[in-house]
Amino acid sequence: MNSILQLVKLAFKIDRYRLDNKMKLYYDALENGNIDEAEQHLLSHLNKHANDEVALCELAKIRKSNGDIDESIRLFKKAVKSHVSYDHSRFLLGELYLELNDYKSAETYFYSAFNINQTSATAYGLGRAYKGLGRLKESQKYLKKAIKLNKYNHDAYLSLISIYDESDNEKEAEKYRSLLEVIDI
Repeated sequence: MNSILQLVKLAFKIDRYRLDNKMKLYYDALENGNIDEAEQHLLSHLNKHANDEVALCELAKIRKSNGDIDESIRLFKKAVKSHVSYDHSRFLLGELYLELNDYKSAETYFYSAFNINQTSATAYGLGRAYKGLGRLKESQKYLKKAIKLNKYNHDAYLSLISIYDESDNEKEAEKYRSLLEVIDI
């Protein structure tokens, strides 16, 4: 059974490699700072590979940078639907919802991403979403997970310290200040 899973993962990696090679013109244009050309290459790529979640996320980021938030959200959601085990599209959508102060939607997408791939960045995003919702215990839990997953996640320390300062829990705030000072050495 384990070898079947490994074969499936390998097949996915090979498929992803082929798609990434087909997006080379996009990456080259992006590297040269030509956003309009990069966008055209993405659109051409998506005409042939309409559900390529990486391309959809890249186009969503361009649309977001151009101020078209609704289109960006639509593209991120399409990427989420296109690949059920791709956590990055969920993470990026969670980040966008945080920027929009839509903490409930941010929580939904960060939680989904975290269930797929438990990263420090995703735990930190989930902690921020819970803080925005006023659910401080859950926020603390996920900020601590973010630190456990990456002890150098400065933002997680700072957010946790802020929560403890706001709740007048100086002992815990000082504990995390001390830990932050140690990693900064």
